[in-house]
Amino acid sequence: MKECPECKVWNQDDEESCTACGASLGSVESVSLKEGESPVPETNDVVENMFSDKNKPSISYSEKYKTARMIGQLVSGVGWVAVAICAIAFLMALVNSMDHHRSIAPAFLVLSGVVPGLSMVLLGQITQAIVDSADHLKEMLEIIKSKNKTGFTM
Repeated sequence: MKECPECKVWNQDDEESCTACGASLGSVESVSLKEGESPVPETNDVVENMFSDKNKPSISYSEKYKTARMIGQLVSGVGWVAVAICAIAFLMALVNSMDHHRSIAPAFLVLSGVVPGLSMVLLGQITQAIVDSADHLKEMLEIIKSKNKTGFTM
């Protein structure tokens, strides 16, 4: 077995590059293990090596879909403004009806504007979630492609 000098992962003797990080194993000597001895490092070492800076891919991340994200934020913002206006109008109608001893039914009609406002907020949030998912999926695919170029296998 050969231990990778970069990420400390054990590889088979016939491997030319590390199966985890893609580093060259050409100059690494093979180690014979005694019966019952495990080449697998402690779990903490594996986790440390996985998240160390040297194993991070060298991909520069640039945010895509900025326009779609901005439209989602705008739709949500307009929805919240509509909800706020309806809430203020409801309170004003409620106070007016109580001052003049009228029915409060017209005040509740104003609340019917809250539903479209909340629908706009929901639509904007869903748009942003879809755009974020597409953006992050694109980034993950680029990372996988870069690892495949360095000999990474899944």
